[in-house]
Amino acid sequence: MLLVVAAAGLVRALTYEGDPPTAEAAPAVPERVIDAAPHVGSYRLLTGEEAAGFEQLGAGKKRPPGKHWFYDGPGPGPVGAVLQINAVEWDAELAAEKRRDTMTQEMRNFFAGARATEVTAFETGPWGGRLSCGFMASTGGGQPIICAWTDAGTTGSVMLADEQSLQEAAAVALRFRTTSEKRT
Repeated sequence: MLLVVAAAGLVRALTYEGDPPTAEAAPAVPERVIDAAPHVGSYRLLTGEEAAGFEQLGAGKKRPPGKHWFYDGPGPGPVGAVLQINAVEWDAELAAEKRRDTMTQEMRNFFAGARATEVTAFETGPWGGRLSCGFMASTGGGQPIICAWTDAGTTGSVMLADEQSLQEAAAVALRFRTTSEKRT
């Protein structure tokens, strides 16, 4: 009997039974504008030639769908943050994923792909959904932090090179989200 209960629990955990798909769990706000904020705390949006140089570095590499922006940060490096946001109205594949997958699946898949460690959930702020952050592996100095959020209409992430703790990074990520996803 104990084996049957354990097997049922494992099946439930692996199939995310009981967790509704993202599109149902966190209803989307239909009236919104998604655009990079010129400043987010001590981070400044790179534009023009500054941004073009970093765009060239990623040429030929597979990029995540959606829009992405580069920010100069408070640290010594040339890029302190990379913001990426995708929305269901831009990407039919994302819309289908949100109708099929749960927020738990989305976040697990994202952080597994990023090979992040110590992934921790944080307060999502006024837009709801889920927000988590984790440390990324790095071959250079420092250890960048990646934060990601999801709701019924968007999936976003911000890679932060200048933050030291997951708590600090989550607060910065929340500021990036709320200033870049404006609800009208």
